[in-house]
Order: sequence, then structure tokens, then C-alpha cells
Amino acid sequence: MVEIERKFLVKEFPSRVVYGVKSFVQGYMTESHAGTTVRVRMAGDKSALTIKGASGPSGLSRVEYEIPVEEITAFKMLNDLCRGRIILKKRYLVQYHGHTWELDVFDSKLKGLMLAEIELKSEDEEFEMPEWVGNEVTGNPEYTNAYLAFQAGD
Repeated sequence: MVEIERKFLVKEFPSRVVYGVKSFVQGYMTESHAGTTVRVRMAGDKSALTIKGASGPSGLSRVEYEIPVEEITAFKMLNDLCRGRIILKKRYLVQYHGHTWELDVFDSKLKGLMLAEIELKSEDEEFEMPEWVGNEVTGNPEYTNAYLAFQAGD
């Protein structure tokens, strides 16, 4: 599956139009110089092992495979394989002009960081920017969850 998304810093938490919130625990096992990452994620009652390929030339698209795993398996992977490279965040869904934005509010060592992502059907799909969205960081490796986890890890 190919994922096409753009990522932005968030200037301020939106005062309205938020629906749904879910807590995430994500641990990262590897991050290669080629851009491939392997992570385990626990979100609500679902857990998965995810392998993401490197971003394409535009930085907008990448291949992603997600494999469901049992909660106990995910918990063991977080403890045994991630060595502290874990991020905690809450994801809020925000509907804005026909698109669903995912607003991630980070916790623990990354507290204060907020990022917004929008998934698109094509790389050239147009969309309206909410007033609470700041600078674009799509393709900037310092704003990938994997990079943030390695920075926040022990």
C-alpha cells in the first residue's frame, strides 16, 4: 500500500471541529539510512507491526505494510526490542473542508510538540489549510516519528 501524506507543524490547538481522540504508544526497532523503519504500535484495542519504506523523491509518498499483532506480543516487542525508543501521543481527528486531519499531540520527552497530517489521494491533490496549521515539514527527517523516537529514547 502506498501512503500519500503531508505533514505540518501546529501553531495552536484548534478551538473547534475536533472529533475523536485515541492514545498511541509507538516503539521503533530500526531506522535505516535508506529510510526504512520498523515499528510496533498500540492504539486502543489494536496493535500492529508496521514496516515503512523510504519516501519517494517528493517526500510525500512511501510504501507501508501493517501487520496486526496480539496486544501481549506488541507489549513484549516494545519492552524487548525498542530500547526506550518510544513515543507517546494523542491523536485528534479534525474535519476541515472535506478532509480529515490527524493532529498528534506528543507527551513525555516530546511534550509541547504538535504535528498535523493530511492523507491525500494523489500527490497533486489540492486542499484548504486550516488557520491552526503552521509550516510544512513534509520530507523533513527531523519530524518523522522514527527520528523523534530515537531522539526521545534512552
